[in-house]
Amino acid sequence: QNGAGLTPLHTAIERYDVPMSIIRLLLASNPATASMPNTDGRTPLDLLWKRYVDPDSFRIQSSIVAANQLATLMEMAVSDDGCNRPPSSQSGSEEDVNVEENSGKQSGLSKRDMDRKARAMRVLLSSTRLRDFWDLMTLFIRAAHHGTIADPLPSDHGRWRIVHSCVVTRCEPLLIRFAAALYPEQLRERDEQTGRLPLHITSALSCERSANSIDKTVLRLWPRGAWGHDNEGRLAINLAVESGKPWRFVRALLLCAPPSLLTRDSKTQMMPFMIASASPHASLDCSYRLVRDSVDIMTNLCGDDGGVTAKIPLNTSRNS
Repeated sequence: QNGAGLTPLHTAIERYDVPMSIIRLLLASNPATASMPNTDGRTPLDLLWKRYVDPDSFRIQSSIVAANQLATLMEMAVSDDGCNRPPSSQSGSEEDVNVEENSGKQSGLSKRDMDRKARAMRVLLSSTRLRDFWDLMTLFIRAAHHGTIADPLPSDHGRWRIVHSCVVTRCEPLLIRFAAALYPEQLRERDEQTGRLPLHITSALSCERSANSIDKTVLRLWPRGAWGHDNEGRLAINLAVESGKPWRFVRALLLCAPPSLLTRDSKTQMMPFMIASASPHASLDCSYRLVRDSVDIMTNLCGDDGGVTAKIPLNTSRNS
């Protein structure tokens, strides 16, 4: 990297006259550079998206027109994925999540998911430029997450899932939505090492590495994931509060899985408001609102004699 934090890969992507074949060659020579930020905090993965889908206004007009066409095609594929409306309160349980996970692995997706997947495939196959971009972006996402473009990944990395990697590398929401349209089953699949769904992954990332729009996108793609536990028995809300997510996202998780407000975390044995009080990352606003709502509910659970007449839920981890 030079004084501006640029690698040859940064520079090649920034020069819009450098062809994809050269960019691919530079990536293959050192895959780890895909996740290296420059002094502005932009990685080659970020710049690749800017070049092909969201170029700055000062770029040559032909590049802007081509980028708009790519964005339009991707938006066409994901138009009904639910990301344009807020998630609503979800009835369900951990058992329901497990059923949906298993059905997803057996290609038992809903008709809407299957129709969206078929539409995304048709859109992808209809455009040579989109296919070339998607193939290159897939390599960059793999390299940024795992430091390699090997396919399959080395055995110690586990199975590669592009939706999970998009979330880890903080890809643009439209890219995450397009990946989820092509691979809807991955929203229900857990990482082998941590047992985390994409929703757990985005919830656990610190606010410095996370954009609110990404968090909302992942939640809206599969709201029922808010009921799921990872290998440590932790809910997404536990991870979100601990990592310092804003109240708006925490509230959205609560709307999707209301009982989680008074569910004890399997790892810390604390409820969300307790985790917020103990976490150095939690915002004062989030801590206050969690305490207020928890106290209101627990007050309503108490009888006239001061005894609790309804049982506060303990953790319901699938491992317990």
